[in-house]
Amino acid sequence: MKCNLCGYSSNNSKEFTPVLNVGHLCLSCLMKCTDLDCIIEKDGGLCCTGRIDTICIERSNSGLPVIWESGGGYTNTGYANLIGDCFGGKKKPIFVRTSGHLACAEHALFVVHVNDVIVTATRENDFIRIGRVLSIAEGYMTLLWEHICEYGDWDREPSQYKDIVDAARAKCRSYHCRHSMYMEG
Repeated sequence: MKCNLCGYSSNNSKEFTPVLNVGHLCLSCLMKCTDLDCIIEKDGGLCCTGRIDTICIERSNSGLPVIWESGGGYTNTGYANLIGDCFGGKKKPIFVRTSGHLACAEHALFVVHVNDVIVTATRENDFIRIGRVLSIAEGYMTLLWEHICEYGDWDREPSQYKDIVDAARAKCRSYHCRHSMYMEG
């Protein structure tokens, strides 16, 4: 059997628990998800609350899993996708776009690793999600959304991620943003 989040595999089926909408989870992932209110009891079984997400990713020419920092603001709307290390700090990109169509587009390409932090933000409703990469497979990654903000109200205050959240807010408000706002170097 194999954990659908972290990829841990074992022949002992007692190490796994079935979860509706997710599949089987190892005990470690189940405890982490239960602590963050991602797994709840429903109709006599366990169910995912929607805080676990699967996102398509690309591969670099050398086969590394990569994701773009992208986004920017328009007249009344805007969005941002930022990538940080496991502590929410800045990462060094493997490629930075400097020409072509840049307004509100893809600006910097980062190699993504398990435990990296992904922040998505939209200008409408001040909606921000902070996710942690749980696993990376061929063509996709699994994220656990640890913190969610809507209308300025956080479900849990993410004080350790202040810099990356501030950069995401700034990027989705930066009119026709043409550059990366959260990278090392």
